[in-house]
Amino acid sequence: MEIKSVSLGARLITERTKAENLTKLILEMCKEWKIKREQVKGIITDYGSNIVAAAKAAFGEDKHYFCFAHGLNIAVTNAIGLYKKKKTEESGLPEDMDEDEEMAEFEREEEADATVRLL
Repeated sequence: MEIKSVSLGARLITERTKAENLTKLILEMCKEWKIKREQVKGIITDYGSNIVAAAKAAFGEDKHYFCFAHGLNIAVTNAIGLYKKKKTEESGLPEDMDEDEEMAEFEREEEADATVRLL
């Protein structure tokens, strides 16, 4: 058996990137390409909790794999302290960020973490 890796497409997501919405989108794309769930041998995602939950809901836990390159990037970034911001003692938030900004940043990160590949 020959393993093939393909990208099925890209979509603009206008709704929140919750696991339920992503699951629906993944399954819609599979339907458009006439790919049955049992034909998918694996799905690779980054570490975003929303996309991990969507992948597992769509195809099962045994078919989900984390992207090694993404994990390595996170490990190196954390090891060298890149992107760390000082947090204030009172709020626990970075010095230059209030709660609204923190939520906006969280949502941007959540959207950016919605990366997926089917095998």
